[in-house]
Amino acid sequence: MARCLFIVQGEGKGHMSQALALKEYLLEEGHTVEAVYLGISNPDAVPAYFSENFPGILFTFRSPWFLRTPNRKGVYVGRTLMFNLLRSRIYIREFKRIRSKINTIRPDVVFNFYEMVGSLAMRKIDPGIKRIALGHHFYLHLNRSLCKEGPAWHRYLLQMHTNLIISSSDKVLALSFREEQGSSDIQVVPPLVRREFREMIHTPGKR
Repeated sequence: MARCLFIVQGEGKGHMSQALALKEYLLEEGHTVEAVYLGISNPDAVPAYFSENFPGILFTFRSPWFLRTPNRKGVYVGRTLMFNLLRSRIYIREFKRIRSKINTIRPDVVFNFYEMVGSLAMRKIDPGIKRIALGHHFYLHLNRSLCKEGPAWHRYLLQMHTNLIISSSDKVLALSFREEQGSSDIQVVPPLVRREFREMIHTPGKR
């Protein structure tokens, strides 16, 4: 039985959904989730469906995020960089706090769901603790031809973020439905699916 700890990126719902699914897989195999650290911009932004699944073990911390345009389709690049640079002391304090908690809890495995501050916290933790990163962004890192559109700065920031997490992990899992070999650093695996969807029975019929 392994004792696990999650560090989850809270911007968007994809990483939170993957964390919920992984929790179900782990519990089915007899493992436990000891604590979950969720990176957020606003303490009130934690969805109820997520907090209800981790009663008593969910903790939040401040993490960088994008300042988006009013239509939510774009990002203010300069404002985002300046805003997060001004908050760098907060992020340094947060990753040190998480690292301290990891060394106190001493889980067998730490799972990082593409969280930047979490990747810094995972550096210099006890070498006996295994560090695993997972997310679909790692598949884009393997297949950069899929990420040619958009501004060059966007691709650069994404690559920098991904490299930071890879360098802080012992194992990296790229989530994708495509079957590929991966690389020496990254293993390609299917996305995690929650139990309620795995147990659905397909009934053919008219749409």
